[in-house]
Amino acid sequence: MYLCRICGQNTKKIVDIKKDITYYRCKSCGFIYLDNKNIIDSCSEKKHYEKHNNGFDSLGYVKMFEDFIDVAIEPYIKSIKTALDFGCGKGPVLAELLHRKGIEVDKYDIYFYPKEVYRGKKYDLITSTEVFEHIKEPIESLKLLSQYTNKNGYIHTFLHNLNKR
Repeated sequence: MYLCRICGQNTKKIVDIKKDITYYRCKSCGFIYLDNKNIIDSCSEKKHYEKHNNGFDSLGYVKMFEDFIDVAIEPYIKSIKTALDFGCGKGPVLAELLHRKGIEVDKYDIYFYPKEVYRGKKYDLITSTEVFEHIKEPIESLKLLSQYTNKNGYIHTFLHNLNKR
């Protein structure tokens, strides 16, 4: 049994048979992360992400973010003026959708938007979609991001394929 990288509690093993990828989902806090054997080096990871077609022409991808905004952002929209899309990818759909809602959005992605624009700023919202499950030390990343979150702001991580399992 693997222990959660966030809270140290027991996890449930989840196997994506189609992709031959193993994840673990914490039974306590719900955090989902990749098995270490499925974490690839940064060069291979970038090549993999360059193949993604995650733009506005991918209607399912856009719908995923529209649904996310309806559930997780819309109830708090009046208090959100600034946001950081941390790990936005090469097609920052979420950042653009938030911008259309009147939110000032900065983008950061280790491969596609590598300038650390968040340094010296504070945000009402920090989003991170399909990022934290790849990070070996998620607590360190969350500590970093919390430094850039306003007092009443929040960080929302999201993994769309496995959240329902």
